[in-house]
Amino acid sequence: MTHDCSTAPVDLVRTSASGRGVARIAARMLALAAAALALPGCVVIVDGDARASASVLRSATFAEASAVEVEGDNGSIRFERDPAVTGVAIAADLRCEGADQAEADARAAEARVVAERDASGRVSVRAEFPAKRSERGWSSDSASFVIRAASLERIVATTSNGRIVVKQLGAAIEARSSNGAIDIDGVTGAVDARTSNGRIEVVLAEGAASDISLATSNGAVKLDLPASWQGAVRATTSNGRIELPGAESREGSAETAIGDAAKAKTVISTSNGRVTVRRTGN
Repeated sequence: MTHDCSTAPVDLVRTSASGRGVARIAARMLALAAAALALPGCVVIVDGDARASASVLRSATFAEASAVEVEGDNGSIRFERDPAVTGVAIAADLRCEGADQAEADARAAEARVVAERDASGRVSVRAEFPAKRSERGWSSDSASFVIRAASLERIVATTSNGRIVVKQLGAAIEARSSNGAIDIDGVTGAVDARTSNGRIEVVLAEGAASDISLATSNGAVKLDLPASWQGAVRATTSNGRIELPGAESREGSAETAIGDAAKAKTVISTSNGRVTVRRTGN
């Protein structure tokens, strides 16, 4: 089943044609998300720059969900724990460009979020943009998502160019960004996070005991392990210091065991950046 709560969009705000308008939309996204979910549909239109752009806010909700997979497109993805939410609430900020403002507005009006749930409770989310209507090309259409849930068992987040954030959800997490930072905080499940260009910071909650895999081609990596975590840790970097509990700080590569090395495994890799692993809650 597909839920697109904004099939009848409403034009709420129109601002000036400077880049500041687009920046304000990003800054207001979290504040607008909650209100959007209560409406049948809402649109925030922003006059664009020289290439002309328009943004719309779409929303979708599901009463039940065990896992969420988000396929982003040139934008950020954020997951937040919200005990007040039953199931999962999705808000998406979709930005379209056109050869002129009329084309940008028309494309934004047709942009939508497709959210589907299968029989197992897995919700898949993606943005769909209308085809170009002019000979003038562009590559800056974007989709940024905010997903709120009381709990989830699994999260998969993929974006071509943007930051991924997961806050206080005890799910197993797979995060992929081709160009952007990854921040994961307060989770207990296994974490597999990779970005081609950006830092990675992961803070595991007490009770976490699963495998961790973190890799970036260009950026620092920080990992906080709780007292509950035990296992083998291996870190490599081509240019930067490595700090691991129980191991001498060094460059290149380092390995250590924290408690029982057979219980879990952490592998960290960066081609250009510092690696820092800390124990917390001891």
